[in-house]
Amino acid sequence: FFLIYSKMKKGSRVTRFAFAFFALFSTPVLYMAERGNMILLCLIALAVYAFTYDSQNKTYREIGILALAFAAALKLYPAVFGWFLIADKRYKDAVRCALYGVALLLIPSFFFGGPACFAYVFGNIFSFSTTGTGSTVSIICRAVGLSDTVATVINILAYLWVLICGVAFAVSAFITKEKYKTLLLGFLTICCIPSLTSLYTWAFMIIPLTLICNEPSHSKSGTWITVIASLPFAFIPLRLSYHVTPSMVLVYLATAVLSVWAVVDTFITLRALKKMGLSHLVRPKK
Repeated sequence: FFLIYSKMKKGSRVTRFAFAFFALFSTPVLYMAERGNMILLCLIALAVYAFTYDSQNKTYREIGILALAFAAALKLYPAVFGWFLIADKRYKDAVRCALYGVALLLIPSFFFGGPACFAYVFGNIFSFSTTGTGSTVSIICRAVGLSDTVATVINILAYLWVLICGVAFAVSAFITKEKYKTLLLGFLTICCIPSLTSLYTWAFMIIPLTLICNEPSHSKSGTWITVIASLPFAFIPLRLSYHVTPSMVLVYLATAVLSVWAVVDTFITLRALKKMGLSHLVRPKK
């Protein structure tokens, strides 16, 4: 709550308080807390990293780098946001972040059988994306009467789309001026992974939404991104079936719509910059 409230620079105190309050007491965050999922700690750590990334205070920036390493040590995939450091030519920061991450991974591993335990970590990441498990795709397909074969095909297509989103994210970090767009694309790439697509994972969207609200002036794209990204946060006291809720469906729809827009927007920007000359492709170092 403090992170969101302090990062919000626009609006009155009441407006900032209301935004932070409803971000915290929202469907994805409460569902995450109910499940006791440690993604909650990743959310806090990634918020610290994103909100201190451009800070003028070196200590805050260092805390942010350490927070990213902590998040990556917990769930591994947050490490992709270290790409910002590479794109901005903050190579020393990137090296320190990597060292922090390795230390936070290796040292605790010796309490759980040593580095060999990472084989189980990688296995758990991908196990829920297979047919016959508790993946949301499989649950939805079974709920509407579709076969497991359909769920398998959807998962394969989803991983292909994850690859496309990942490439777009890597490119966006170099060419997109609005930082929130690249962050949004990064979180959408994570949400597109079948084993990670979940209502509680959508809580990560609080971070780019907070940054969008701090933009000096809202563009049309920023407005409709905010609207679509906010839909899964709403409380909808209905169920489509015992296993499927409207919020779950909204997460999939929002992920699909926003990821398509983000990828297209990135490559439109790249094409425009190429016409202007290759010298414009790299953002100036801050």
